Amino acid sequence: MNFTGKNILVQNLPHELEPALQKAADKKRISLILLDDENSKDLISVRKEVNEVARKTGTIDVLLIFCPPIKATGPIKSTPISVFDENLKELWKILNALYAVYPHMMLARRGRIMLVHSSAGFEGFPSHAPGCTIAGALSGLFETFALEASEFNTCISILHQPLLNSQMINSFGSKQVKLEVKQKQANIIKSIFKALKRNGQILLNTKSVQKIKRQKLKLRPKEFKNKIILITGAASGIGRAFANAFSKAGASTVLLDINTRELKHVHSIIASRGQESTAIQLDLRDRNAIDDASKQVIDRFGNIDMLINNAGIAISGILRDLSLEDFKKTLDINLMAPIYLVEKFLPRMLGKQSGHVINIASIDARCPLPMLSPYNAAKRGIRFYSNILRMEVEKHGIGVTTVYPGAVSTNIALNATVRTKSLSNDLLANKETILRGNIVNVFTPDMLVGKIIKGLRDGDPNQHLLPISNKLLLNPWMKSPELVLPFLRSAITGMIYRFQAET
Repeated sequence: MNFTGKNILVQNLPHELEPALQKAADKKRISLILLDDENSKDLISVRKEVNEVARKTGTIDVLLIFCPPIKATGPIKSTPISVFDENLKELWKILNALYAVYPHMMLARRGRIMLVHSSAGFEGFPSHAPGCTIAGALSGLFETFALEASEFNTCISILHQPLLNSQMINSFGSKQVKLEVKQKQANIIKSIFKALKRNGQILLNTKSVQKIKRQKLKLRPKEFKNKIILITGAASGIGRAFANAFSKAGASTVLLDINTRELKHVHSIIASRGQESTAIQLDLRDRNAIDDASKQVIDRFGNIDMLINNAGIAISGILRDLSLEDFKKTLDINLMAPIYLVEKFLPRMLGKQSGHVINIASIDARCPLPMLSPYNAAKRGIRFYSNILRMEVEKHGIGVTTVYPGAVSTNIALNATVRTKSLSNDLLANKETILRGNIVNVFTPDMLVGKIIKGLRDGDPNQHLLPISNKLLLNPWMKSPELVLPFLRSAITGMIYRFQAET
């Protein structure tokens, strides 16, 4: 791509990089436009700003977005949900920019959107949970968007590039070292322009990224008799299978779900076997309801031994058909509710130096499929959050297990909301084609839970549970995503848009 005369719109540009980027833009005769940070908070305001830029310049060739700074906020045990909420606002700003710019690129049938993603977002760092969690959600969003945007010849890419912030720079003492920092800033800008010339979707500056060595963790084997186990989404699917399995193993179960009728049914089955169970109907988007439920559980049992964050929803559609409310609802239930429940019960687990948290992610947290950007963002976020939580609490005797299921025969696909503007009736006739990628063999919930419990007894902290057909597709992806993604995009988007073209 020849940048001469191009218009580049920039969001979240770190102040430390602005001089180097402006210098490079002047040298290449590029028009550099910085999005107003205040306007980015509101979709209407950012659309007005972008429309004005497009009117003056004729087109927007590149949208360059920098991942928000990942700041130390302290350990999760002392980080309230409000800090996560503040970091989540940065994701809304970026979505606002995407929704404002993408229509212009659709009309022009060309354009590039790049997320410059801090390498801190790879797996997360202790004491940086809010920033790393949202950085993870952003990477899941962009990887999904990259699978969809080729319809309009728009290239979406992610550059994993360590960024220098003012705290790092100010910590350097000598003038010589500060000169070296300026050189590193110039190299970062060079990496960005080099990456913009490429057509790949996941770009890694391997010379700059240092891999963090982590010990292979083995959790304490678990037994479940007489344990108190809280399960969200317990009325059906995986949650119901958990409730049945753990109650049969002698545990007391606390069942949470929004579906009152099905919740009562599961509770009655467990109670009919003479096993202790408590059912609480609540909406996980309602934090006051979570407060009340947590108090009810603590008043009755004193604490819980295991928290299983299983509840989730899926809202499907190509990005341009989804609304900000679709993202908010999905992230509230699939990401923020699990974080809030951990906040409620973790202090008591730490107090007795015992406990376990199971977060049900998805294989989409590692290998996103198209038309599921809110779901994939939430699951990638919970993956990173779980990693950090594990690093912080393992020394206190608390286990954290992240489960990455492949296709499972639950109601999430049947109950999903599908945004239909760009999808054909043929494709809509089978929601599971969209939500499961037309995969032939799947796990039943009971099969999946049996494997999870075996992993708990074996002390496995990360469980990738895939049917054979999933493994054939996803194992290469997980080893070399930057090589597999272009082929996966071609195969999947070819299927999606072929349906659309026939309508």
